[in-house]
Amino acid sequence: MTHPQLELSNDELLSTTRAVRKRLDFDKPVPESVIKECMEVAVQAPTGSNAQGWQFVFVTEAKKKEQIGDIYRQAFEIYKDMPVAIHKLHKESGDNSLIESQTRSASSADYLADNMARAPVLFIPCIAGRTDSEATSNIIAQTGTL
Repeated sequence: MTHPQLELSNDELLSTTRAVRKRLDFDKPVPESVIKECMEVAVQAPTGSNAQGWQFVFVTEAKKKEQIGDIYRQAFEIYKDMPVAIHKLHKESGDNSLIESQTRSASSADYLADNMARAPVLFIPCIAGRTDSEATSNIIAQTGTL
């Protein structure tokens, strides 16, 4: 699948592009230089307390991507049963435009869950240390930096 090259500034791109999960090109290889550039951009984002308590893992091996995709799908199935899941949110609102928008977003999220392993690279942000015994406010502060 070939997509036209657009002449957009960074601001235009970031302010006009919504989720593009269904337009991902799974067959296009990603050069290591692009992966490094993505990480360089990612680490410029602000972090809570300016801590930079994150690390990144890049996964390119097919079997590992499949295993990560399986874990993601399991968690996604749990999420889909929650009242706040995009699949359920606003269903009873009576706002057809909002319902249609949520339905499209849910379909896109389903597509990602079903196809994550096909991505050429999985870029996984990780938090240093454990959060399971932390106060909720600390967990939010840590995960909010990702």
